[in-house]
Amino acid sequence: SGIDAMPWLPEYEIAPERLWRIAAGIPVQTLRYYSDTKKEVYSLGSAWVLLPEYRWEQAIEAAKKEGDDDFLAQTRLWQNPSRRRPGWLLHRKRKF
Repeated sequence: SGIDAMPWLPEYEIAPERLWRIAAGIPVQTLRYYSDTKKEVYSLGSAWVLLPEYRWEQAIEAAKKEGDDDFLAQTRLWQNPSRRRPGWLLHRKRKF
């Protein structure tokens, strides 16, 4: 398809409006509160939320300022990746 969908942050530059995240286990209302918007934060049903990556990062920074350790713990679960793709996974992406 030519479109990456991955459980890693991309290792390459991408326009902020093109990078979206599916977040798990965090109520949509909580993400709207911390990202300071009702727009661009969509419930996908059950415990899944779709939002731009920059809104996700904005929510994490706001939660840090408020000291919301429960929210921050949810953002660090395996369902909500925060690391870059490891180098050993990039061998297929390299041009030879």
